[in-house]
Amino acid sequence: MNDLQDNEDTLEREETLTRMSRVTKCSNLTRSELSRISNKTYILHLKSELDEEKQARMKLEKELEELRKLSSEISSHLGLNKK
Repeated sequence: MNDLQDNEDTLEREETLTRMSRVTKCSNLTRSELSRISNKTYILHLKSELDEEKQARMKLEKELEELRKLSSEISSHLGLNKK
């Protein structure tokens, strides 16, 4: 079961890196290249990037919350709970 989770985590990290690569490529467009893209197309592109980043952020926030819960459980089992 852990191997399956590890594989899923690896795929998700690769997907995130791919998204980051696309954002970087778009960010490096020159002014003349940007002027060739219609405003509407560019806005749709930016909206798509924003939506992807929002989804990635939500996923990371969920993972962080799960890690916090796990950490809390481990601490309580070890008697390290600081209240």
